[in-house]
Amino acid sequence: MARIMMWANYRRAYNISVPCPSDGRDDPWWYDVIAANANGWANWAKTDVLFPQPLKTNAGSFPGADGYGVYDDYDIGSKPTTQFGAYGGGVPTRFGYADQLRRAAAICHANGLNVLCDHVMHQRMGGSNGTYMYGASGGRNLGRFPKQPPCFRGNPPRVPEDPVPSPKDDFAFGDQLCPINGKPQGYVANGLIDAGDWLWRTVGYDGARLDDMKGMNAGFVKRFVTSKAMKGKWFFGEFASGGTYSWTGFGGGIGVWNWIHEYVDGLCSATDFDFHYNMVMPMCNGGGSFFMGNLARRGLIYADPMHASPFVESMDSDTNGFATVVFNKILGYALMLMGEGLPQIYYRDWASQPACYGLHRDIDNLCWIAHHFGNGSTIPRLTHDPHIYVFERSAPPGLLVALNNDVWNPDWHTVNVQTNFGPHRQLHDYTGHNQQSCWTDGNGRVTFGVPPANNGQGYGCWAPAGFQGHQVKRGEARFATQEFFGADDLDIGVLTSAQTKVGRIWCEADKPVSILMKNVNGQDPDFKVWMQIFGPDGSQLVQGHANHVYGDTKERGWHTIIATGQSFQTNQRTPYIVEATYMAPTTLQPAEYGI
Repeated sequence: MARIMMWANYRRAYNISVPCPSDGRDDPWWYDVIAANANGWANWAKTDVLFPQPLKTNAGSFPGADGYGVYDDYDIGSKPTTQFGAYGGGVPTRFGYADQLRRAAAICHANGLNVLCDHVMHQRMGGSNGTYMYGASGGRNLGRFPKQPPCFRGNPPRVPEDPVPSPKDDFAFGDQLCPINGKPQGYVANGLIDAGDWLWRTVGYDGARLDDMKGMNAGFVKRFVTSKAMKGKWFFGEFASGGTYSWTGFGGGIGVWNWIHEYVDGLCSATDFDFHYNMVMPMCNGGGSFFMGNLARRGLIYADPMHASPFVESMDSDTNGFATVVFNKILGYALMLMGEGLPQIYYRDWASQPACYGLHRDIDNLCWIAHHFGNGSTIPRLTHDPHIYVFERSAPPGLLVALNNDVWNPDWHTVNVQTNFGPHRQLHDYTGHNQQSCWTDGNGRVTFGVPPANNGQGYGCWAPAGFQGHQVKRGEARFATQEFFGADDLDIGVLTSAQTKVGRIWCEADKPVSILMKNVNGQDPDFKVWMQIFGPDGSQLVQGHANHVYGDTKERGWHTIIATGQSFQTNQRTPYIVEATYMAPTTLQPAEYGI
């Protein structure tokens, strides 16, 4: 089964992020939009959802807060941040509150979807001359992982730039953390790993996009992806190189393949910039001038498809003014989704809401085709025609793909190619562009028509007839496991002799729920605790003088976890971890939006 990623974030314009209630309109919080779409995405063969960068940025919930100006490594929309004033209450990120993030991740897991994090490791914004102090449950300026100028690159008292793969491309956006050269030695590196561990366990991420890998020390990247909760997860890096392999000519640089295999030892996949810059852009924007045979055996999808994550459009390319696919975009999606690698679908391309491009019907159809037929390696079948490229996916049941960029020609193109389908097989075009089936001859060759290229519709996807109506085999529904960390230097308070609200989880009705109290080392606690879970109507669901309570839910909705220290001294304050395991619903209705 092909993996297909939905990049669930976008910019409506340069420096204008997704719609948000903080703008004074009736827009839902973005995490609720993701949760509401999860079931449909799974039904149309998406397997992974790349969530926005979750940490609060220097812009709070203002329109420019697209996720990339990270401020606090331990705030996912759960702390009142006074510097943001009354805008959004100073608590949510642009995308919503912590409860909504956890709920959206749990709903994705209930739909069998992988939940990925867009992770920014070393760019920080919003401090005061390199000093970052954070609020926490224990009080002002007590927040975990504070930072001082020696943590960052720059002139003294800052430190020299870390050794990075491409120093000439290492631009400091805001304050750039240095996990290698930062002082005290090891403070930044250990702080980033510990913060990643907290984040992965809090949300339940299955992997991540790693931002700006040209400017990140590769040795630290390897350490990060093999540490604590990140170990064993799937990662792909944004190593923004238009070359698959390193080159030494004009403007020479490191290729994406080389970063994967020579710098991070194959521990990460990578965004396929060669695919975007040198295949999709000239094919779609070229007005028919691009020679289509140049698509054959090109890009990371050819050199190393198991590590390739191609894209047609991204948040940057869509709004930066120089790398945008302006015309015939769906032709690029046909090339990407019918090919190899783990493709990224950009939300703005897919969605039909205002300021989006509304390509969801064609994209969903291509996802369905990829799910059923897109197996095996790629065999170029026609590469000599300047306007037509035909390739075949080699594994059963088989798929033959034809692309046409002849945008000025209103006529169909007829092609005849060899296939692996065998003799006398009936083939059907599952795009619906060609309503007439065709048959292979006695040698397995086939003749068919490729539709006109206007508006990017010049493509066909041929496979054995008889698959109409076949449903997508979704990923297996998964229980969510999320951890709540209580400490004076975090967003959730410590355990005392009074009732402590640990957090909330969004559960499906009539499903098991388990709450496990642990000490800060993840072991059975050496303190006594009274644990309770309350249902959506406020009634007590389960309780117990034990560190592990469990039962079955009765209603769908928010369930509140309460913990109370037993036999505590009057002033006793004990940090803890609560692990919640539950099954979320597969849908979220508009009436359930919000917190």
